Amino acid sequence: MEDYQRGEIQGLHPPGLDELSGLVDVSGLQFYSAQSAGYAQIYLNLAQESLPFFQQKEVRQALLYALDRQDLVDQVLQGQGLVADSPILPITWAYDPGVRKYGYDPERAIGLLDASGWQDSDGDRVRDKEGVELAFTLLTSDDPVMTRMAGELARQWRAVGVDATIRAVTSDAAIHFVRNRNFDAALVEIELTADPDPYPLWHSTQAESGQNFSGFASEEADVVMEDARRTTDPAERFELYSAFQQIFAEEVPSLLIYYPIYVYAVNDQVRDVQLSPLLHTSDRFRNIHEWYVQTEEIVVSENGELDKTDE
Repeated sequence: MEDYQRGEIQGLHPPGLDELSGLVDVSGLQFYSAQSAGYAQIYLNLAQESLPFFQQKEVRQALLYALDRQDLVDQVLQGQGLVADSPILPITWAYDPGVRKYGYDPERAIGLLDASGWQDSDGDRVRDKEGVELAFTLLTSDDPVMTRMAGELARQWRAVGVDATIRAVTSDAAIHFVRNRNFDAALVEIELTADPDPYPLWHSTQAESGQNFSGFASEEADVVMEDARRTTDPAERFELYSAFQQIFAEEVPSLLIYYPIYVYAVNDQVRDVQLSPLLHTSDRFRNIHEWYVQTEEIVVSENGELDKTDE
């Protein structure tokens, strides 16, 4: 910000919501935003035997139905996000807009939990089944936005009888715990590449030492991802990725929360700035050749007087 105030730069990216709020009242700034390449999700440790509820598809679906993700985006992110519905980004060619959507439906969440045997048998407001409570620890970083998000997630789950205890640690520690599969559930925000291939994140071969941190294992999903890697036909690859997205939406191996929004602030003297979806932050300069700075044209009249015209 100091560089901007000294006139050394004309554009800047606020790294967090607090910084963004601090820029809103700065005169002479225009704000541009676009969806960036990534999403926030809650990894569920599907391989942890002490968490049998995560191994039930109906419980995972209920956990998602219980969340008012639009409210989370509006209140916690101040609107700087979009509700996520697919692990394949909408800004890529492989996204299927027809993928199953999970709207906020706490009554449906309650119905799924009741039907799958998770009920409050002892009146403590936490569901249980065969002596196991529907309770877990939600790991997150100690970033203020992420801890607030985690707190709101826990509050919404509590309304349907699910008990989530928040554990906030440093970002490095959170990464360490996730990589070592040492968590119950983990709220994380990940960045993706331009290639929509979900294999590195969701194929069963990546569950033990790769990036499939939830431990998701689906033979049907594996076959689809493998076939998508083999084909060179774009249309066939799209159909395979569409099938994967439908499987993911049905199985809910993780809880997708939001797609983050990238904000770039530019001095209002800079014109024709446009931001389109960003697969990399440098993409904000994709059309920089069209940007220009408002100037004054100085015309010398025949009598020697100067006329200034804004351009």
